[in-house]
Amino acid sequence: MSTGTIILSVLIVVFTFWFNKRFWFPTARTTRPTPATTQPNTKAERGWFWLFLGGIILTTALILGVPYAKNWLKERHHRSTKEKGSSHQRPEYPTSGSGVATKAVPLKCWLDPGRTYVRPMRSSTDETPAPAQYVLVGNPAEYFDDVGPGLNQNHRAWEKMPAGQYLVYPLRDDEIYFRWWK
Repeated sequence: MSTGTIILSVLIVVFTFWFNKRFWFPTARTTRPTPATTQPNTKAERGWFWLFLGGIILTTALILGVPYAKNWLKERHHRSTKEKGSSHQRPEYPTSGSGVATKAVPLKCWLDPGRTYVRPMRSSTDETPAPAQYVLVGNPAEYFDDVGPGLNQNHRAWEKMPAGQYLVYPLRDDEIYFRWWK
């Protein structure tokens, strides 16, 4: 509860007691003698008191209840979108799948050479293997491929790849059809 809400609640209670003394119990108003023209409380004054008291209670309920309700709705909405989002979204780097990789648009995948099986092909209908280049997202200067000879300092063999997020490019062709699974 904020400091402003506490101060406002105290002011409402103090004002209610003042109003109660002034209109509900006229004898408790002062110790001075009252003039003869002063009448004791009437039913109309009591009606105004209950109307005022109801207004104070409603105002207090709104002041304290609206922030609570807003927070409750926000948490409920956050829970529902979190539950919906997790079941319908694909991971950015999936552990299995297939797709076409070009030199301009690589294929994103999670690869672990010890457990992941890869199959780069020239097309989805042609079973001819095609070489692919695997670039680790964390270190794009270093790349791996499944072609053996001709290794240099930036070029590593497929078997030495660490598990992680990779971008797959065609090595020699313009595009390749790539499948990977565990």
